[in-house]
Amino acid sequence: MTGQPRRSLEGMKLPRVTVTNSRPGGGDAVYLCDLVGVGRHVIVGLPDASASIFNGHEIPELLMRADVLMRSGVRSINCVVSSRPQAVQTWRRSVDPDERLRFFADPGLDFSRALDLVYEVPSDACAMRSRRFMLMVDNGVITGARVEATARDFDFGDTDVVLLAV
Repeated sequence: MTGQPRRSLEGMKLPRVTVTNSRPGGGDAVYLCDLVGVGRHVIVGLPDASASIFNGHEIPELLMRADVLMRSGVRSINCVVSSRPQAVQTWRRSVDPDERLRFFADPGLDFSRALDLVYEVPSDACAMRSRRFMLMVDNGVITGARVEATARDFDFGDTDVVLLAV
């Protein structure tokens, strides 16, 4: 699959699949759709942090804009990372030591796959990867979506995150 997902995400209810909570003392499987079922939330999907495709700048940009998002009515910013829970927890501690964001591991790509946001890595016919994405969710329903077309074209830009939240 190239470009955007095969179906529009806007208007879609979040899928009922589990992700693993990566908060301190976490490691429990949770339904993200339940955690963001009331109010306005942002969900950001990131590929495996150890992959060469990872840009590494996504979280610092989100952290810089977290206050603006929260003032606009966003209750939480959630990062779904396609890695093992232990790797996500270690990575979370280094990029967000103040715990302003919530991190979840999606090692089997279940959440991304349910949204049709995975593709086969061309250089490795056996490898699947989640696209980078950003979703605005209101009461469990996707009201805005931004999805990478290619691994190199996606960043959170100066206004994109804020515009998605307004």
